Amino acid sequence: MSVRAIKSKIGSVKNIKKITKAMEMVSVSKMQKAVAATLRTREYAHRALEVLAHVSHNRFLRFPLLHVGAGDKELVVVVASNKGLCGGFNASIRKRLRDLAKKTNAPLEVIAIGRYAEIAARGVGLRVAASFIDLPEEVHVTDIHAITSLIRNEFEEGDYKHVYMLYTTYKSALVQRPKVRTLLPITEEVVHDVLDEVVHMEDDAGEPQAEPRSLALYMFEPGEIDVAETIIPRLVEMVLYQAILESRASEHSARMIAMKNATDNAKSLVDTLTLRYNKLRQASITQEIAEISSAAEALG
Repeated sequence: MSVRAIKSKIGSVKNIKKITKAMEMVSVSKMQKAVAATLRTREYAHRALEVLAHVSHNRFLRFPLLHVGAGDKELVVVVASNKGLCGGFNASIRKRLRDLAKKTNAPLEVIAIGRYAEIAARGVGLRVAASFIDLPEEVHVTDIHAITSLIRNEFEEGDYKHVYMLYTTYKSALVQRPKVRTLLPITEEVVHDVLDEVVHMEDDAGEPQAEPRSLALYMFEPGEIDVAETIIPRLVEMVLYQAILESRASEHSARMIAMKNATDNAKSLVDTLTLRYNKLRQASITQEIAEISSAAEALG
């Protein structure tokens, strides 16, 4: 490679480094907002799970969302990103979805949240029942009404036996893990398993979450069905909303780390190319001096 070509390549790598550094800073800002939103709602989601545990403990309550569906298929809500350049974030979701498809005996269908969730589902060979790729950057619980309504309707109509969630939990800026969790039906065993996991989770400041309260039975007023029809869908919606927030925080964290690694690699490559450029330039200068000396000797 010539000196000119190396110099041109150094310039190109420096430009790439500027871009990745800018993307890293943007990801840091978005990650901080997403993490703050996730941590703010964790306690509320935790208490929502406790209420679901109270309700599901009542075995005499006949409500569709509390019992296994009559269908012969399974449904999984997959949460991934709309954009790439976030390291192995989307790849880990696809791998976990493939594992879930292998373990599930019944036909598995997907509701995709995020463009890469749909890509993952089609890559695994699963049918996409619905796809939502237009959620805003700062998602609000009202933005997922359509998703939760679709899930509830499909489950109550008897198309599916179970509804699962596949998303990425946020542990820290360096650690994010894909998680499969049962969304419907709401059973006491499932909710208690989730609560046991949430209790041991720590927030960014290292402070443990609050311990669960007593799960004594509730008194329903004016009636069990009236309360269940109002509160259970909203609590399920809150659980899904929290999963989306966790996934968003994980996505921005993964992208921040990916862009930081890219920036560091670009810096390392610039250093390597600069060293090679200096060596070639020094060799070129040495050759020119030798040619001048030879010409002077020939003339002398």
